[in-house]
Amino acid sequence: MFQRGRQHWDRVGRIRLPETVLFVDCSGIAVNGDRIAVVSQVSSALWVGNLAPSRWEVTGAGTSYVLPRDAAGGICYGTAEGVSWLAPDQVVMVSDKAKPEQDRRCRAKDQSIHIFRIPAQHLGTSTAFSPSTESQ
Repeated sequence: MFQRGRQHWDRVGRIRLPETVLFVDCSGIAVNGDRIAVVSQVSSALWVGNLAPSRWEVTGAGTSYVLPRDAAGGICYGTAEGVSWLAPDQVVMVSDKAKPEQDRRCRAKDQSIHIFRIPAQHLGTSTAFSPSTESQ
């Protein structure tokens, strides 16, 4: 976490994710009140959890979601770059341009906006599933 200083941004803290978050990378993070969302480009996954904002600490294990895959189970959201909360049960993600060395199936979802709804009964649990509503 950074805070604007007199001449530059000063690092004032760090949010540590639970060990249950098994992402290869973290490409985007969004905090809204006591909710936190983290997206991974390489893992093509989303993690949501609860945050104690006064201490900037994650509370509980949260929930990991695998982003939708193609019919063969392959990654098609391999360029997810940013995430933001739209509502308590909805996030928006943006994707970067696919790199030439990335699998061609990632190009269908690159440079796009994706909206996912998270069922309320799953928020704050450790049960993984794929979000079912997506649009470009």
